[in-house]
Order: sequence, then C-alpha cells, then structure tokens
Amino acid sequence: TDISESKNEISIFPNPSNGNFTINLGNENQARVSVFSITGKLVFSGTIQNNATLNLTHFSNGIYQINILIGETQMNKRIIIEK
Repeated sequence: TDISESKNEISIFPNPSNGNFTINLGNENQARVSVFSITGKLVFSGTIQNNATLNLTHFSNGIYQINILIGETQMNKRIIIEK
C-alpha cells in the first residue's frame, strides 16, 4: 500500500474528545503511536491496529500531539481533550 495515499485517510475521532478516541489508520493495518502532552512529555506509546481506541481520560484537558509511525513514514496529528 502506498502510504502517501493512505496518509489522508488517517483520522482521529471524536476531536475534541473526553479522552476516549479512535485512531483509524485508513488502508494501513498497524502503526506505532506516541502521544505527547503540550509540554512534550510522553504520555502513551504503543503499537496499534486499525481502528484502535485509546483511553487517556486520566490526563488533563489540553492539546496532545500524536505521532503516528507506519514503516518509515511519520505523521503528526493533534487531539484536544475536554472533559
């Protein structure tokens, strides 16, 4: 699969979120995901499968940076947590 085609299909929803959100990888099956707080602190790291739901409800409200690594291709997305 061409990552450049699937890059636009990667989505995070709902956004804003209460801390429970889904990462849809589009045509990709697996990715390495790292989530960072606005201060740069790593709050989650792991390998996910397509349509993985993450639970970050125990973290504070704010903007979090999500780094998605598929093969050699890296993408960055943001999620807003509002409770």
